[in-house]
Amino acid sequence: MSRRTDKMWQAASRVTALKGEPLPPAPKPTLATYSCSKCTAPFKENPEVVMDNGAGLWCPRCSYMANTRYLKNELPREFAAEFMTTNAQYDPAHPQGKSSPAAELLEVRVVREYSRVTDEAGYKPWPGPQKDVHCWWELENGKAVGWNESPSKGWSFPVITLHNLKIWNIRGDYSDFDGRFYVCAETKKRAVELLVQAGRRFISLNEFTKYASPAWGIAMGQHKREEGVWFTPEGQDDVMGGYKPKRLI
Repeated sequence: MSRRTDKMWQAASRVTALKGEPLPPAPKPTLATYSCSKCTAPFKENPEVVMDNGAGLWCPRCSYMANTRYLKNELPREFAAEFMTTNAQYDPAHPQGKSSPAAELLEVRVVREYSRVTDEAGYKPWPGPQKDVHCWWELENGKAVGWNESPSKGWSFPVITLHNLKIWNIRGDYSDFDGRFYVCAETKKRAVELLVQAGRRFISLNEFTKYASPAWGIAMGQHKREEGVWFTPEGQDDVMGGYKPKRLI
């Protein structure tokens, strides 16, 4: 909203509050269309947060891709040379050595890095049993990889499970909810229970298994996995339109 509109709404809110009446809803900002300077795709954004008339502005999709980091981008260079495989006994099925647990997660997106050196204020201790982990990564799939610097045994990269939450998206019921649901839960059964609580009609485990897709897409790309349900109405499920999913549970 413009500054003038914002001030008018604030003044009206103060008058309404003095009368003891419910506050009026804040007016929604008017979105303007811009062209992404990277892929040239059109997208919508609030003009009040845009600098220089949109020069050099990237669309949400390009920004998401540029800011997405994977475990392979974060591990030290020594990992590729020394820790890609295990030191287990020779296995004919894996003549070059079996992939280490951390190596199997190289393509998984990093949700957060916890470093005692670079992020002391926001650092969280490593939740695994190793005692010499001063940097570790929380991954999108619920795993965590630590950089263990043991003075006696040398480096290692242990993997632990933080949670078993999974993600899906599914169409609405074309009645009360015409759009798309995004759900996060440990099991399909729990996901169905959450959708029912959110108000989606005509949902069963069989229907969920048949029609739900195990992905969120860019619209939910920046959301950390936690149990819940989100929804976007029809026509507002495109991140290029400046819309964001609304949390229902």
